[in-house]
Amino acid sequence: LKAIPWQIPDFTVERYCEELYRIHEIILQKGYFDVKQHRFMIKAICS
Repeated sequence: LKAIPWQIPDFTVERYCEELYRIHEIILQKGYFDVKQHRFMIKAICS
């Protein structure tokens, strides 16, 4: 989320610590975290 700040403009680890910890627990339990939405980052370079 730090790499894509437009997804959650006010994101800080401290502010979302509880939510991040819940994701951490899911990963420990299942071995992965399933995301239902896909995001793409496209970089265009003018030559």
